[in-house]
Order: sequence, then structure tokens, then C-alpha cells
Amino acid sequence: MSSGHRERPAARDTPVGNPAAAPTATVPAGLGHGLEAPDVFATLAPEARLARVARNVVATCAALEGFSIDDLGDVRLLVDATFHALTQIGVGPIDVSVAVSDGGLAVEMSARRRGTRTWHGPELGMLVATATVVTSDREFAVVGDRLALRSVVHRTPFDDDA
Repeated sequence: MSSGHRERPAARDTPVGNPAAAPTATVPAGLGHGLEAPDVFATLAPEARLARVARNVVATCAALEGFSIDDLGDVRLLVDATFHALTQIGVGPIDVSVAVSDGGLAVEMSARRRGTRTWHGPELGMLVATATVVTSDREFAVVGDRLALRSVVHRTPFDDDA
């Protein structure tokens, strides 16, 4: 007779929520935020199925800041596109950092570069288009041996915010 419970998969060696593993790069002052001390940090294996974890981590932060359902969908799309791009042009674990501010988020997602890859290429068109629409500010950066998308996302003001 089955109890209806599945066995847990074996634990992975990939650290989750390890601030000591955070990238040492800082966001230029021009973006108006710095992620040296993010509110939330996660390191995820570069597996397509873990994109949903990254999406939910960032979307939960956005929900706590009062983002609308439509805004949450935009944030999820941005995180998903970034995660999948980093699995193509990066190697190794993907770091996700989120700094929460009043009605907005600063998000940085990064991975080690695959060879000499940069943020240029036809396969990145969806990500660039999404980031342009969803973010108020963004930087596709190469910092040492890492590729990082640093972005600022603000919630759409509600009518009663005035």
C-alpha cells in the first residue's frame, strides 16, 4: 500500500542562500542600487527545472513590495529569460540576488562566463526585449569571469497610491 508520499531526491552539493558565495562585484552608482548586501541571495544549479525556483524567489519579493498580478508576471518572465540565457552563455551555478526597496526591486543574476561569451547573440533577443520593457534600468555586464544582468524593477503605481 502506498502512502502517497514520494521519496525526497538526494541532496545536492550546490549551496542555496550562501551569502559568502556572493559575487564581489558591485553595481555602478549610475544604477542607483548596490547588491553588496542583498535581502535575498540564492545559488542555483544551472538546470532548466530550477528556473521556477529563481522565478518564485524574485516574485515573492515583488509580491511583498505590492506588485500587481501583471507586474509579477513581468518579473517572472524577466527572471525566467535571464536564467535560461545564463544556462546557455554561462557555466556553473547561477547566483540570484534581490535587494528590496520601497515599491521596487534591484535584481542581479549572474554566472561564470562560458569561454569568451558575452551578452551579445541572436539567442538573447527575447531577454533583451523583455528587460527593456520590464525594467526601469538595466545593465548587461561582464565582471571579471562573470556575466551579470543587473536590473531595477518598480511596481506599477495603483490609483490609490497618489
